[in-house]
Amino acid sequence: MRTISLTAAFVLMSFALSLAQPAAASPAPPPKDHEYRGCLRGEDGNFRLLMSSGHHYQLAGDKSQLKNLTDKEVMIKGYEGSASDVSTGMSGPTGEATSNPTAGTEPTIRVDSATKVSDQCNQH
Repeated sequence: MRTISLTAAFVLMSFALSLAQPAAASPAPPPKDHEYRGCLRGEDGNFRLLMSSGHHYQLAGDKSQLKNLTDKEVMIKGYEGSASDVSTGMSGPTGEATSNPTAGTEPTIRVDSATKVSDQCNQH
């Protein structure tokens, strides 16, 4: 009888401990892409998107597709964040940012795709 009681106690303790384990954290969902329209400027892999609102964005990600679009009006699909957020996949605000274009660091857009809208830039 004592063996059955010890076995039952062991099984109940094991079950209770398994329930007390914290659940594994699920990974953050991927950021959602947004569209940004503006004039593409830059060279040597350092590209910026200048928007008619006066906001400027550094561009990160696959920049190979940007080289042939320099000095043209483009539509960028991607997501916004700080340079460190973009490298870790964190998402920032949507649409045009309310950041100050003269601030110390420009917001960054992680480019997923870029398409030409016009051969000429109508801004800056």
